[in-house]
Amino acid sequence: MKLKKIASLALAGIMAVSMLAGCKDGSSQEDPSSSSQVPTTTNVVTYANDALTGAQKGVFTFKSSSELDTILQAAANDKSKFTSQEIATSYDGATVVWCGNNNKDLEDAVKGKVQDNAIVIGQFTGAPAANGGKDQKIVRVYAVSGAFDEKTAIKNVIDGFDVNNTEINVANYPDHVYIGTTAYDAEYAGEISAVKVTSNDNTAKTSWVVAIVITQSVTEAANV
Repeated sequence: MKLKKIASLALAGIMAVSMLAGCKDGSSQEDPSSSSQVPTTTNVVTYANDALTGAQKGVFTFKSSSELDTILQAAANDKSKFTSQEIATSYDGATVVWCGNNNKDLEDAVKGKVQDNAIVIGQFTGAPAANGGKDQKIVRVYAVSGAFDEKTAIKNVIDGFDVNNTEINVANYPDHVYIGTTAYDAEYAGEISAVKVTSNDNTAKTSWVVAIVITQSVTEAANV
């Protein structure tokens, strides 16, 4: 009888250990996030739109674009377009650098991909119909010191963005454009992307690279 009781207790103990092991295994399976990587998020669109004035928001607001993200990532991380030396030394100050003047290779790398399905121009002066019906786009790429946090970097860029590299002038985005005497209603859409890159030679030196694309789309006006 005593042996039977000891055997029963031993069996109960083994079962209890097995159940605890099972619970431990189950909990690890039910919580896969504990070992998965959480993607980094960015607030670049929110920061950009917050920096626009009310009049500017009447023309367009910014949206994110996975296509622009991909294009900018490739260009900004191409050391033949944006060298470690440029990252380390050229953008340490508070000034926003327009790459169209200071690093044309970098801006052209972005433009070259964007213009696959559009006409890239310097200023909106006509209608897409004059360019084979393709949408017209303005592309600007800026570099800002990586010492700034993302919000400050984006605000500095938006405060300086325009086709003339000054504060956004809504007059440069007309409601109507013409081809000859034919009037077109014009609408505008903004996209923005930003990436922070690090110099290979000095990891303490970083730079924000910010790309802005404004698209003009038109439809023939009924009554103008």
